Amino acid sequence: NTLRSIIFDFGGYEVKSESDSYMIAFSNPIYAVKAALTLQDELLMTSWPKNLLNYSSSQEVRNIFGTIIFRGLRVRIGINTGEPFCTTDIISNRMDYFGNVVNRAAKITSLANGGEI
Repeated sequence: NTLRSIIFDFGGYEVKSESDSYMIAFSNPIYAVKAALTLQDELLMTSWPKNLLNYSSSQEVRNIFGTIIFRGLRVRIGINTGEPFCTTDIISNRMDYFGNVVNRAAKITSLANGGEI
């Protein structure tokens, strides 16, 4: 899985995943930004099926210089820094994060469009 490989490569921790979203924690915001940029680049370079690229939401888009800026599936990524409240999830036995820092990160993510950080 590309996402999980990138999380591992940049020292991230997959807090949880629900449906089509993930909460990832990093010890350093620079690692979070590098992971986000790497993921967007990987998605851009993925060999997507031609029928997927026929959809308007996943078509190739170039900027005025001819550089491909969107192609294939697009994910939106929100990044926030701070210290959340931490507790162990009783079902998964993994660390879970809560509080204003987490809520703000979710709000930031909701403001992004696919392909944006």
